[in-house]
Amino acid sequence: METLQTKKINKKIIIKKDVRRSYKFRAYPNKGTEKRLKKTMEIYAEIWNKALEERKQNYEARKKDKDIKPITQWSQYHLIRKKDHPEFKNLNAQSMQYVLVQLDSSYKSFFNKIKKDKSARPPKIKKRLNALTYGSNGWKLIGNILLINIGKLRIRLHRPVEGKIKTVTIRLKNNKWYVSFSIIKPLYNIVCNKNKKVKIDFPDYLFLEDSYGNKIKHPEFYFNEINELRRLSRALSRKEKGSKNYKKAKYTLHKWHEKISNKRKYFLWEIANKYTKEYDKIEVPKVPLKKKIEQATNSRAAQRLCDAAYGIFVETLHQKAEENQCNIIEYTL
Repeated sequence: METLQTKKINKKIIIKKDVRRSYKFRAYPNKGTEKRLKKTMEIYAEIWNKALEERKQNYEARKKDKDIKPITQWSQYHLIRKKDHPEFKNLNAQSMQYVLVQLDSSYKSFFNKIKKDKSARPPKIKKRLNALTYGSNGWKLIGNILLINIGKLRIRLHRPVEGKIKTVTIRLKNNKWYVSFSIIKPLYNIVCNKNKKVKIDFPDYLFLEDSYGNKIKHPEFYFNEINELRRLSRALSRKEKGSKNYKKAKYTLHKWHEKISNKRKYFLWEIANKYTKEYDKIEVPKVPLKKKIEQATNSRAAQRLCDAAYGIFVETLHQKAEENQCNIIEYTL
């Protein structure tokens, strides 16, 4: 629940606001903890699949009888109730609840997307969930060690966690473990009444250009390493599907994409952070990226537009603007 208080002091505004932030760190569980984590994820996938099947049956029944109420996450708690399922006695109750919350959120997202895109697909059956979420209990952070009910993980704490921790999420991605802390903290900021504003444009030959004449070129890390991508893709296509060599080549290709993705995120966050700290008001165009890609003169220009990720950049601007008390105004071209 957000609260907002303002108080005028010497022509300045002191703003107090509760904001939600997330800290993400690499984690290194020992072999025993890693084995138990994967086993727990498989059990949670079974809960996900049972809840998904119930929702499908409810949807089919509602087609025949409109008086039947739609199913919700609250009506599916019988799937995780420990008195009905003694095999769940050693599992954290709140982490099981988050499985139902995640499924409910996925369905809401699906129904929102299908209104705009008819090719949107509903949630699928899973063999193993890739994330475990803990609430207020079931975990404890001591230094750089995270203790959970099934083991402990060593975390690379590259910065302090500030604020009250609301949830802890342990995630497996590309055979790497990550821990995310979702926190809530009051944000204090002093804003001078200078009303400094800037207008940003996205020309075809540059990543962006602002009203003060500052220009930022397109990032070239994708094109600098495109030959490596082609080599890894060819190596994967030569392997027999399902073999050990195929899995190794696929993992190597995933690592390349992850590396480029991290570079892109850093590039976008750095620019967004710079503009939201320097200006009080930022005007950003709504970019019809699909049309710009179709109108591109050659394939390299189209790839550069895709690699720029303007949608992610605008979303990043909104996130940093909330933190730095900056206003974002989107205008149509």
